[in-house]
Amino acid sequence: MGPLKVAPAGAHQPVPFARLVTSKFACPPWLLPQGCPKGIAVQALHATSRPLTVFTTSSLAGVACALVAWCKLPVVERRSNHGCCGARAWKRITSVRASPAEVQQRLEELRGLRLRDLKRELQALGCRTTGCMDKESLMELLVTQGVAALAQGNGGSDPQGKGAAPRSSNPVATFETTMGTFTAEIFLEEMPLTASNFIALAREGFYNGIHFHRVIPGFMAQFGCPYARDPKSPRSGSGGPEDGTMFTCMGGKYDGKAISRINGGCIPDEFTARISNIPGTLSMANTGRPNSGGSQLFINVGNNGNLDWFSPGTSKHPVFAKILEGFDVVQRTFTTPTRNDNPVEPVMMRSITVFG
Repeated sequence: MGPLKVAPAGAHQPVPFARLVTSKFACPPWLLPQGCPKGIAVQALHATSRPLTVFTTSSLAGVACALVAWCKLPVVERRSNHGCCGARAWKRITSVRASPAEVQQRLEELRGLRLRDLKRELQALGCRTTGCMDKESLMELLVTQGVAALAQGNGGSDPQGKGAAPRSSNPVATFETTMGTFTAEIFLEEMPLTASNFIALAREGFYNGIHFHRVIPGFMAQFGCPYARDPKSPRSGSGGPEDGTMFTCMGGKYDGKAISRINGGCIPDEFTARISNIPGTLSMANTGRPNSGGSQLFINVGNNGNLDWFSPGTSKHPVFAKILEGFDVVQRTFTTPTRNDNPVEPVMMRSITVFG
């Protein structure tokens, strides 16, 4: 697009929006929006500080949309015809369909969402959330990109028109092993703390190259110990994440908070959702002591309801995922001979990829 020229609509007093625009909307510091009776006039400051009225259309559109929403001002008035490039840019700017009040209301609704739902809403608005892992970064994205999208009438995913975020589906993880591939639903909605810990480790590549160190036919297969990168390590089954490492919880009472792995890389027990240890479920391994789970998990192949945290007894293993496809791959793992429950032919977790 070519440059677009905008002139002030009548006499006006300058309003010091430059710093606000630069910090809140990531606009170039040489753009100076100014208030005027009919709306806002945006000027570009030349190196000599001489005010100009020529600037790029992409910057103009972002500034105009953002300030219309935040400052409750009508859209910039177009003063003259500047050809087809200017016409296309003007169409983009005047596509603002939401009133300032509507934008403000929707902003407040989005600010109140849990981290995971806020991320999905921003994606629905067309914002790129790559690298945003905490609520602070998502809120910054909401201000820098989301406001303009809302002002242009894109309200995100609100199918019922009530401003409430819909219940979104849980993420799905693909587990690639040397025996084949299987997929599982991660119960982020039901078990946010445990699932967030697993997702963070998977996305860091923590599980890549780790071997199954304990396989008991008819019972379960366990992996996730970093010492088991050596399939014959005598320390397999005793390790976990590095002590003091952190992850962000995406839901529940700790939503948006950073959780520290302590006492040997352990996380707090999450005894909330009553999901049983039935065949095909993934459950947290622990030492039997409270709050002793970390990175190790096991896949149930038997009906192990006695391991449920809500069942009588001392074993308390919360389920946080369930296999969707490829359970036969897991079952093949149990066909390999074992010695002291350790597969004679090593079975390695090549990678875990989480979608959603």
